[in-house]
Amino acid sequence: MSSMNKTVPFMLIFFFIIGSFAAAFNPVSALVLVEDTWYTITSMSHLRNNFAAVAVDGLIYAIGGDAFSEYLSTNERYDPKTDKWTTLASMPTPRSNFIIVECQGKIYCMGGITANDGTVTAPPIPPPLPPTSTVSGTASNDGPVNTPVPPLFRQIDVVEVYDPVTNMWESKAPLPNYVDGIQSQVVNGQIFIITPNGELYMYNPIIDKWSNRASLSIKEELLQTHVVNEQLFVITKSALCMYDPVTDTWTNKTSMPTSMTYAFSVVMDNKIIVGDLFNISEIIFGNMYRAQMRVNIYDPITDVWQVGKTTTEHLFMLGFTVGVTSGVYAPKNVYVLGREAPTEDVLNVKPFTLVYDPIGNVWSTASAVVGAPYTMRKTVVVDDVFYIIGGSVSNVKYAPVAYHNSQEYPDPPPDATAPSTTPSPSDVTSSPAPSATAPSTSDVTSSPTPHGPEGAWPFLTRSVVIAATVLMVCVVVMSALFFYLRGRKRNKSDMYE
Repeated sequence: MSSMNKTVPFMLIFFFIIGSFAAAFNPVSALVLVEDTWYTITSMSHLRNNFAAVAVDGLIYAIGGDAFSEYLSTNERYDPKTDKWTTLASMPTPRSNFIIVECQGKIYCMGGITANDGTVTAPPIPPPLPPTSTVSGTASNDGPVNTPVPPLFRQIDVVEVYDPVTNMWESKAPLPNYVDGIQSQVVNGQIFIITPNGELYMYNPIIDKWSNRASLSIKEELLQTHVVNEQLFVITKSALCMYDPVTDTWTNKTSMPTSMTYAFSVVMDNKIIVGDLFNISEIIFGNMYRAQMRVNIYDPITDVWQVGKTTTEHLFMLGFTVGVTSGVYAPKNVYVLGREAPTEDVLNVKPFTLVYDPIGNVWSTASAVVGAPYTMRKTVVVDDVFYIIGGSVSNVKYAPVAYHNSQEYPDPPPDATAPSTTPSPSDVTSSPAPSATAPSTSDVTSSPTPHGPEGAWPFLTRSVVIAATVLMVCVVVMSALFFYLRGRKRNKSDMYE
């Protein structure tokens, strides 16, 4: 009986320690995301640039790229719930700057560049960046004129598909025509690619075959492509065209009322929201523009553009990234994550976060993370949380304004899951209504919410603090138990004496 009495306290202490450490290293319970706050997350195992990233079933895949003069075939998966990266089966062809799309649960990697001699040696200078569906414009790296030295990299038409379920790769039919500036979209389970010359091709995953489709008659730079109501929309500098996959025909739509300079565009509530730099007053080094940012909203049903509100003047550095919140865990807003540098000190780069609320037609500011070089990184939105990965510094994530996750908070805020609609033409030109989702209803120069990395605990730091606290408690409890049992033993000895 005496032995049993001594065992019970030790068993209780054992279960206490196990339970405490389980709570300390459980990222879901240990870290509750706070709205408008940045957090440090685990970085990729292989630091690289010019890779491709896509989200499938709530998991983020980072594939390929180049780093340290080498083309890579690395394939890693990030789980936001556990804050862990997992290395998966490598892509068969090492490459960077390729197209990536998710189609029917599989990841298609198409085209890109690789070493010219068949090895994985990358050029010493970063290769040109192709335009994406969120930020237009390309970087140039043509090299010296009339140089006799052959290029160190070459474009490829290779198509390889990755199955996340089986963790296996398959080679597919090559691209029919791969050139710089190709953009890709998925419509009704088919993959469409369109070239800068307006040539359109469709890929059928079932029969593994590419087919020619009707070409776009307008021969202009393709700025943006989007899919709305199973129709493909193409925005150029002077036109808006719609492609119907069923009839294989193009239709000219109403052009945007204003010209575009380094535009972005996103889809929200089946409407296309386009933002571009406006009233450019100064150009610095060709990659920084002192300007305003404005929005135009297109309704495919009415074929009407609405001119939205503009921001105040900023010094924009090219390479900003854009994402939208869906209204499930945060109100529907457009987020512009970028960098701003003072004219007198171009090396003193400051990040900024601009928020556009389409309901109230108002711009506002939110907290910005320090030292985030967005140009060499990828931004992926999962469950309304922004994940910025890649580059050579720590990866980060951002919980947007009025963020709410029902798994983290017992009661949702009033407007977190409310449906959202884009303003009507009469609303968008009138004075903006008070916004329930923005930090301020004033102009974009309003002060940001006092959140940020200095007020947020990254998951690892929080876990270490909790683990240290648990260890101290265990030491105190064990010491007390030791002296307690020692005292009882001494008392028993005294009784028998």
